[in-house]
Amino acid sequence: MAVRLLSEMIEQEKQRAHCGTLKVFFGSAAGVGKTYAMLEAARVAKERGVDVVAGWIKPRDRPEPVHLAEGLPSVPTRSVPLDGRTVTELDLDAVLGRRPAVVLVDELAHTNAPGSKNQARWQDVLDLLDAGIDVFTTMNVHNIESLKGVVGQVTGFVDPSRTDGCARPGEEDVCGAGHAQRSECLQLL
Repeated sequence: MAVRLLSEMIEQEKQRAHCGTLKVFFGSAAGVGKTYAMLEAARVAKERGVDVVAGWIKPRDRPEPVHLAEGLPSVPTRSVPLDGRTVTELDLDAVLGRRPAVVLVDELAHTNAPGSKNQARWQDVLDLLDAGIDVFTTMNVHNIESLKGVVGQVTGFVDPSRTDGCARPGEEDVCGAGHAQRSECLQLL
């Protein structure tokens, strides 16, 4: 009995050692600087010799994030036809094939285009974490299900909610639970 328990604990530690970490840049609304902060953190990591790549950064008209993204290596995105236009999506297979130490994936609560491997970006992020890749991502407060009412009262804006659980302001969520447990913890819709 004790040997089996010890064996299970060793296996859990092996899994934890191979998982990536999740760092969420959390904000109150669009335009408050989440992507900017994420890109600054990526630049610092790159200057320290960490293999950082941009996996998917939301196209912006603001010059500051665009300037910070310049010079960061990136993994090509996928172009997906959707409702008569073309959208870009994270190319999960390309990131997994590249295997960077850290990948930037903007907008954790994003719903992927039809035909993507996963329905939601958070599921892509779980796949990256399971592969041992650290992920920097962004999320707004209005994407948290349990805060939907409060956010709606304060801002007058109610968005389809996406998440509750592990992603809390200022936390770095260290992967250690199995894929299913982390999915329950994130509870993304």
